[in-house]
Amino acid sequence: MVQHTTGTCLGTRGIQLYTQRWIPDNARGVLLIVHGVGDHSARYTQITQTLPEYGFVVASYDQRGHGRSAGIRGHVTRWQDYCHDLQRIVQSIGRDHFPLPLFLLGHSMGSLVVLRYLLSRPGDVRGAIISAPPMKAQGVAKPGLILLARILSCVCPRWRLTLSIQADALSRDAGMIDAYRTDPLVHRQVTVRWGTEALAARATIHQRAAEIRVPLLLVHGEADNIAAVGGSVELFERIGSHDKQLRTYPAALHELHNDTNREQVIEDYRLWLQRQCLACSNRT
Repeated sequence: MVQHTTGTCLGTRGIQLYTQRWIPDNARGVLLIVHGVGDHSARYTQITQTLPEYGFVVASYDQRGHGRSAGIRGHVTRWQDYCHDLQRIVQSIGRDHFPLPLFLLGHSMGSLVVLRYLLSRPGDVRGAIISAPPMKAQGVAKPGLILLARILSCVCPRWRLTLSIQADALSRDAGMIDAYRTDPLVHRQVTVRWGTEALAARATIHQRAAEIRVPLLLVHGEADNIAAVGGSVELFERIGSHDKQLRTYPAALHELHNDTNREQVIEDYRLWLQRQCLACSNRT
């Protein structure tokens, strides 16, 4: 039996964060999902419905300015606000599900939050799954646009930009594409401050990737035209962990958990999590 609960957690700067958990009987581990930009926690149904059946608590939350959480849509004052929010969620889950091992899953923008978090607080979790990190974002990081965003970020940080994300670039599943297009909780704009903070976070991760040493599974669709798979290949080489795996999926697009090959992807998640939980139990 799986129990679904919802609630809130107080994030940094007093922002209320909407949370969800799927809790099975006899849980063996916990996976916390950190979603992408313009996204929200209810769009990971394939994961939240599958992994609890194998004994994993799955938790998720809407990041500040997303979904049902408070905050200005698509805006962040500094990237560390996302990381401090994640820290509070991790602490809450850790208290409630001690001593189960806790793992993170960061998708797209969420992967930048998770990777940046791991540079500051690696001891909080036992490992991480990184999905489609935008280390080489395609079509959005033009030099002229970056320069303009940096200027505006100083003088008008909440100036809004429309994300150049097409629904059919996320998945090959027509039902998933339609669901994204009609989802009232999805937003498609960010502020210039968000953009400059995201770029700074990406640069820090690139420079300090060797400091990340937790077990890590990195996954990417080979046909992803939002975040180039080459960025993940380069990141994988830089990651300092001795226990790291890179899985790429031919013809798959950006949202692997919502694409037509999602069953294989989630099975890979399950096998990796089971192996990590076994390793944790062998060390205790």
